[in-house]
Amino acid sequence: MKTSLLLAVATVAAVVASAGMHPARADLATIESTCRAARAAVGYVSPFFCKRHLAAHPGAADADVPGLARIAAVLGAANADAARHDAARLLERSRDARYRGALEQCDRLFASVRGAFAAAEAAVVDRRYAAVRGTLERATGTGFDCLSAFSTANVGPSPLQNYTVDNVQYTFMCIGITSLINTK
Repeated sequence: MKTSLLLAVATVAAVVASAGMHPARADLATIESTCRAARAAVGYVSPFFCKRHLAAHPGAADADVPGLARIAAVLGAANADAARHDAARLLERSRDARYRGALEQCDRLFASVRGAFAAAEAAVVDRRYAAVRGTLERATGTGFDCLSAFSTANVGPSPLQNYTVDNVQYTFMCIGITSLINTK
């Protein structure tokens, strides 16, 4: 009895080792391979960023590729919401009209980005995968428009710069992962 149990455990360990996975990390390997494939498909996806953010989401471990695309859209929308929240917080404290104008413009821009990610999520849920790219096409540039608002107002660097950088990655993640669905 002990011998057969040990043999079974050894067999499972050998299969997992030959696949290059730790038993508890099989889900992480799926996320990682999806992120690498998204990079190959789109070219701009950071596999490290993709893996780190998807793995942190509670539903990602059990998600298939469309589920990961949906999660990428949800993360993009949440990033835009966080940018808007920070912009509102900064608006409350600022008295400089030019700085406030740039923040207000960024708030409008990130509201647009949030809407694009919500539409992308709906497209994934509805299995309209080809619509995702078109829906998110402008989202990357919109984030950069926020950076430009601060530059144009000549009030220093944007305090929302990290959201812009993350927005670019969430956009490419969502497009890249969704493009994997189209090729299957």
